[in-house]
Amino acid sequence: MVIGNSILNAHSKYNLSASYQLFPALLSIIFLFLYGSKFGVLAVLVGMIIGQVLNYICISYHLLKQNILLIPVKKNINTENKNKFLYQFATLSFVTLFFQIIILINNSMASNLGYGSISSLNIGLKFLFFITGIVAAVMSMVILPYFSSMYVVNKLVTARNELIRFVILATSISMCVCICMFFLSGHIINIIFDSNIISMNNVENITNIIKLGLIQIPFFTCLMLLIKFCIAFKINKEILLSSIVAVISNIILNTYFIGIMGISGIALSTSLSISLATFMLMFLIQKRVNIILTEILFIFSLWVFFIIIMLCLYNSYYAGVIVASIAMGINSISLYREYLLKDKVFSVRQNI
Repeated sequence: MVIGNSILNAHSKYNLSASYQLFPALLSIIFLFLYGSKFGVLAVLVGMIIGQVLNYICISYHLLKQNILLIPVKKNINTENKNKFLYQFATLSFVTLFFQIIILINNSMASNLGYGSISSLNIGLKFLFFITGIVAAVMSMVILPYFSSMYVVNKLVTARNELIRFVILATSISMCVCICMFFLSGHIINIIFDSNIISMNNVENITNIIKLGLIQIPFFTCLMLLIKFCIAFKINKEILLSSIVAVISNIILNTYFIGIMGISGIALSTSLSISLATFMLMFLIQKRVNIILTEILFIFSLWVFFIIIMLCLYNSYYAGVIVASIAMGINSISLYREYLLKDKVFSVRQNI
């Protein structure tokens, strides 16, 4: 089904792919309401299985109309293409493993901080995982097919320019969203959780985890953009290196920040490790596809200013927020002027 959904996305059938994936969730909810009181969790399991079967049947039907079978058939496969596929599959599998290890490391270190630490960490991070899950789904369904279509027609320069625009746009939007959610995080926790069930100390810990964890959202969004670009253009080693950096930096930063901030330090170290991986992957891609250095420096400065703003907000140091915001604004205006100049030069060349 994953392969089938990927093929539908590659053919720009995003609505079909997204609609069919709703079957397991919807049928699980329906079976839970109808048979949950009698069969318990078994009703949810049966609903999910039936939903996945319907998902498979619908996907297979649409692919069959395009003469594509999801049933394995023995055919002579080009050895070179097979080796490329296996190499990319193995690389991306290790990348996924490394990023999942970060969660295991965080839980392991949180277990040494006393009763309730793992629960507070997981509750706070699940709120963030909800956001990152939506971002990852959009990137897989839209961005990857978009860049893959450019790879097929050999439009690396166009894809490179689009990547920079996407990164700047994603950074700008996600920064605004994260700053708004920073101020609303305490209200959200109070609405979701009853103070009689969770102590005020745990509520404060969860709120701090969310506030510090929000730092990773723009970086995670940009990291997903960069990874999809790399997958489309068969740039694999760079993704693997960045994931290794994320794991190593997470261990080092956890060790340091836990001693200073306790459970909240894990959220900060996770955010910073994701940001370091994003910085590194962006730098490696710049070397690989020759992105203009000034654009990279602008993006890096945006990221650094965002981290400064969020940390100043967390520590209620509003003078630092104002200074960093002004510096970010000046930097943005200078890049905008550079883009206008570049567009004018491009239009003059076209007229000539």
